[in-house]
Amino acid sequence: MTILARKLRRDFVAARGMLAAVVAIVAFGIAALVGLQTTTNNLTSARDAYYAQCRLADFWVDLKKLPLSALAAVQAIDGVAELRSRLSRPVIVDLPGVSEPVSGLLLSMPATRTPVINDLVLTAGSWFSADGENEVIVSRAFADARGLSPGDPLRLTLDGQQRTLRIVGIGISAEFVYLIPPGGIVPDPANYGVFYLARPFAEDVLGMDGAANSLVGRLTPAARQAPEPVLQALAEQLHPFGVFAVTPLKQQDSNLNLTAELGGLSTMAAMMPLIFLSVSALVLNVLMMRLAAQQRVVVGTLKALGYDNRALFSHFIQVGVIVGLIGAALGLLLGYLLAAGLTAFYQGFFTFPNLSNRLYPGLMAAAVALALVFAVLGSVNGVRAITRLDPAEAMRPPPPPEGGAIVLERWTGAWRRVGFYWQMALRSLFRNRVRSGVGVVAAALGTALLVSTFGMLDSLKYMVQFQFDKVLLADYAVSFRDDLDAGALTEARRLPGVLRAEPLFVVSATLVNANHRHRGAVVGVTPDATMTLPTNTDGSVVPIPPQGLLMARRLAEQLDLAVGDSVWLLPTKGLQTPLQVPVADLVDSLFGLGVYADYDYLNRLIGESAAVSAVRLRTAQTPAERTAFYTELKRLPTLLSVQDMAEERANMWQTFVVKMGSMAYVMILFGAVIFFGAILNGALISLIERQRELATYRVLGYRNGEVGAMYLRETLVLNLGGILLGLPLGWWMLLGMNAQYKNDLYMMPSVITPAGWFWSIGLAIAFVLIAQLIVQRRINCMHWNEALSMKE
Repeated sequence: MTILARKLRRDFVAARGMLAAVVAIVAFGIAALVGLQTTTNNLTSARDAYYAQCRLADFWVDLKKLPLSALAAVQAIDGVAELRSRLSRPVIVDLPGVSEPVSGLLLSMPATRTPVINDLVLTAGSWFSADGENEVIVSRAFADARGLSPGDPLRLTLDGQQRTLRIVGIGISAEFVYLIPPGGIVPDPANYGVFYLARPFAEDVLGMDGAANSLVGRLTPAARQAPEPVLQALAEQLHPFGVFAVTPLKQQDSNLNLTAELGGLSTMAAMMPLIFLSVSALVLNVLMMRLAAQQRVVVGTLKALGYDNRALFSHFIQVGVIVGLIGAALGLLLGYLLAAGLTAFYQGFFTFPNLSNRLYPGLMAAAVALALVFAVLGSVNGVRAITRLDPAEAMRPPPPPEGGAIVLERWTGAWRRVGFYWQMALRSLFRNRVRSGVGVVAAALGTALLVSTFGMLDSLKYMVQFQFDKVLLADYAVSFRDDLDAGALTEARRLPGVLRAEPLFVVSATLVNANHRHRGAVVGVTPDATMTLPTNTDGSVVPIPPQGLLMARRLAEQLDLAVGDSVWLLPTKGLQTPLQVPVADLVDSLFGLGVYADYDYLNRLIGESAAVSAVRLRTAQTPAERTAFYTELKRLPTLLSVQDMAEERANMWQTFVVKMGSMAYVMILFGAVIFFGAILNGALISLIERQRELATYRVLGYRNGEVGAMYLRETLVLNLGGILLGLPLGWWMLLGMNAQYKNDLYMMPSVITPAGWFWSIGLAIAFVLIAQLIVQRRINCMHWNEALSMKE
């Protein structure tokens, strides 16, 4: 072992505490990079493989009824590579021992197993038999939630007729990676499933022989880059057959949610490592500058013995390199474990045939390289100071640091009133500006992590509370397969335990403004409605205008509309006459791209009168009334779905707040590492530099606690300043993260409650005080006599 190698080993042993703090910061930065990016890669790889395996469609078309003889003309549209017709119909499931009606979606599949667009992956059982009569394949999530398996009977209500089917298989499809019920936000596998029937049997029970009401297709590679013209041509070609919606892949609900989650993970994977590695570089810079000052005479001696600048540069830069390598190695291990936990976490959200944690050598190599780059950048300033030393000058002790008054001493009156301890603390801070600056930056970044974490939790809570305390105030939402007359509202009011019933009229339509188009629905709401209230994100209710449309602001921006503008409304029901309708007002909604209109006004627009698509119910039910209520609903032949809002709220809270909130603990740990690493490193360096000074205080009669109190004052000033800077920084981080979760289904609000601010500040201060306990322990263990006898 060479002399410089032995010296390097001794340096590491002597500074092991300070170097360990830097290693921890590097390790957590690399863990964040590897963990988050590995999880992103795992999800992306699983998605791409799953989409390819199932041959996922590039577009979906929902229609009223399309004769199969018209398919050839559709297939001939330029840009359409492949087309598949199928049958689709909402169904009600009657489960033994379950009082409430359960909703689902029926889809047809070929009677003979063959690769098709939106194919199935069987996870249990088999395909249909030769005729496929009275056989069904059930989506895996629903089967698992309800304890169903191949061979079990299943009763489905199809077009008002109840059929008992036999489950032959359990399957999954890339079409439903994230399966949410109509109008829902989160999956509800126990109350919503997908049921696949053989095509001939589905045609028979639905009365759709030789017809289809759903098309799925794939585009040519060129059309896939710009699908809008092709989809517009499809809509025009199929208009005579009652087009309800044409949905490209990027707007399909399942893909939209998965894409949003991947975008959020990618943002975190870029932001978190940058924070940690930047702090590590700053802290390492302070440490290396201290090493340069501490080993000044040693460097001079080495130069006098013949070691040139290149050898010394290589020797001292190894400190940063080794810190980077050790931190990277620990970070790779922690990152892999973090990715394993996150991947398992997402298995509860998304349905994949194979989602597993994998190693990505390229990512790991890039992580190691990044750790080394930041470690070297943090070291180079101190190493350059070492190599610039002249041997003759370096072998002499350094001149004493400059004293003199600091800027605060200009205010004489105020300065005298702060007291001796505070004067000592403030002088130390101002005379070590670089170290103080690093401490402030580290505290700011640590606080920003805490603020963004608690802000995310508060934002998720606000979403749930907003939806169910401000907008949807009903106890039940009952939807019908077909529009009914006013008698449906009367019948709803007679249901057991119902106190109030309010109608909704839902019109599927296309909104067109110049070259901007949106396919969605207009919801007719009565002026006196109390259970469906369009509400701004600040909680203020927006009244339904007597004429014109009340439109979500995000949709108005997509369509380039403002209040007072007119938009073309192309309804898919009633007279189906194109109408020009004014935009009367806008609402800043969190969920969906809602469009509302006055109930009677919307009925008149499309030539209807008192048509009812759904009802909202407020109830006060005994258990017996609740059972009778569900029994009556099951008898309705036109029932589409029943939503229990209390169950919806609990499901959304469990998914958004409880499950997503579990990640907050990891983020709090990350913030703690920044605080501990930066505080301990700075304090330990200061203790080494000021041993004689502190020993003098002890000889003069000051107790260990009083000496520690001076350090506590310095620590509090630095970190309280950093905490104050970190509060707005954390808010900006929250805005940036939440911007990734903005799509047609929902928009993540940015909300921090007073409790969120309190916990952020409180935890930050707690981390500071805990770190101070460690510093105090070091002060208590210092050998004061040795400190006084050693040479500077």
